[in-house]
Amino acid sequence: LCQNGNHVKEFTVNMRCPYNLGTMKVTITATNTYNNAILVQNTSNTSSDGLLVYLYNSNAGNIGTAITLGTPFTPGKITGNNADKTISLHAKLGYKGNMQNLIAGPFSATATLVASYS
Repeated sequence: LCQNGNHVKEFTVNMRCPYNLGTMKVTITATNTYNNAILVQNTSNTSSDGLLVYLYNSNAGNIGTAITLGTPFTPGKITGNNADKTISLHAKLGYKGNMQNLIAGPFSATATLVASYS
């Protein structure tokens, strides 16, 4: 996720929104969740445990506030003009279960992001 050892990384989502009248609201959902985080499958020797990815709403380059999965929010950092938009978010790692049961190696997590305007 990151090279500096603090387990936090900023990332961006590029979007093309042809209808962009009003305030952008974003909702993020995931299939496998635990305690408002994305539970990454196949990262622990125990099937119900593993790495957790917490998402944060960036604001002016800071990590910002925790995103509640399934709840609409207004992105704190949006760049771009007209239909082309980029939102900035942060991801932070955690774990569920016994840390000694984590499996070393690469991992990936999947979430669905839906943007709307109101």
